[in-house]
Order: sequence, then structure tokens, then C-alpha cells
Amino acid sequence: IILLTAALASICSTADSVLISISQLAALEVTKSMMPKASDATVSRLGKGWTALIMSAAVCYALLAANNLSVLIDLQIGLSLQSLPAFLLGLYGGAVVVHPWVQTGGIICGVGAFLAAQAASVDGATIACLTPGTVGFVANAAFLLAGHTATRLLPKKLLTRPQWDMPTLSHFGA
Repeated sequence: IILLTAALASICSTADSVLISISQLAALEVTKSMMPKASDATVSRLGKGWTALIMSAAVCYALLAANNLSVLIDLQIGLSLQSLPAFLLGLYGGAVVVHPWVQTGGIICGVGAFLAAQAASVDGATIACLTPGTVGFVANAAFLLAGHTATRLLPKKLLTRPQWDMPTLSHFGA
């Protein structure tokens, strides 16, 4: 019972952390950047809406999936693995600068490949001996590499970022 409780606590902790992170990213980085004159109450409401939407999708998936804890653990590990390429680039990339939209595209591509591989795998079947999480990781890393190579070949003026995409610390109290 203690082992099962620990596993469930781990999943719940990760799930609420993901919901909070998605809400904060959607509210501050997207909404506040695209609508700079939006009030804090509006940004907060939109963040809560994103949280409700993501939570509803997760609950539907959990209800439709087999009543098996290993399915949820596989989902958690596979999705968590999608942050690894960007994390490794930040940690060991040195002078390598990857455009934020390329990183975002890599994560979207990785999550899409993971979900497709997860849906295609039946009874633990794998694609080319790779688990769905690894399939997503490989797709994510390949997109990052291709996107980084493409952005290095493009003229710099095509890579200028719009004002709403520029990082700012003003909404963090600075």
C-alpha cells in the first residue's frame, strides 16, 4: 500500500506542477505578451481557462485509457522526456543558440510523435524497438537539429522576433 501511495503521490505532484506551469506560461508568456494592456484579472482568468482545458483533456484520457497505473506512468515519463532536448541544449550547448520557436516546435513535434506512437502501440508494442517516449524524444531532437540548421542558413533579418515575442521581466515584478 505504501508503494502504491508513493506512486500516486508522484503522479499527482507531477500533474499539478504541469497544470500550474501550463497556466503560467499561457497567462504570462502568451496572453500578457500578445495583449500587453490586459488587466491582471483578465490574464488570471485566461490562465485558469487554459488550466481547465488541459485538465479536462487529461481526465478524458485517463477515463478512456485502460484502468492501469502503468499507462499513466508511461504517459508521465513520455511527456516529461520532451523537455530533455531543450534542457540539454541549455546545459551543454555553450554558444549554440536555438531560436525559441524552434524549441517550441520541437516540443510540439515530440509530443505529437509520442502521442501517435502511444496510440499505435498495443499491449506494449514498440516502433523499431523504441518506446513511445523515446520516439517522441527522437522526433523532438531531430526537429531541433533541423530547425537550428535551417535558422543558421536563413538571413538574420528573416529571424527578427516580433515585439510580443521578446523576453521581458516587467510582469515578474522588476
